[in-house]
Amino acid sequence: MIGWQRPWPSWKLIAASETTQLIGTLAAVYAWLITPIGWRYALLVWVYWLAGFLANGGFTIIAYALLQHRGPQEAAHLARVEGSLVSHVPRTR
Repeated sequence: MIGWQRPWPSWKLIAASETTQLIGTLAAVYAWLITPIGWRYALLVWVYWLAGFLANGGFTIIAYALLQHRGPQEAAHLARVEGSLVSHVPRTR
């Protein structure tokens, strides 16, 4: 199964990422240097991000599954391709 596997991300990376996300959200909600957007829009942005995160994760799992080349059809196809490549190699004397 492809997904969250070891090695896990460093706790320092996670802490830094989440801290900047929290500070950015608070800055947008409470108007630090910008017009405030409020909690409704801030939560909407977080939901949008989460949906994109899950969709990209799903596409990644599908892409890795397609790239495995483990099935018998893929093996037969690769054997045909490799055989045709070998037959087209010029012979040297």
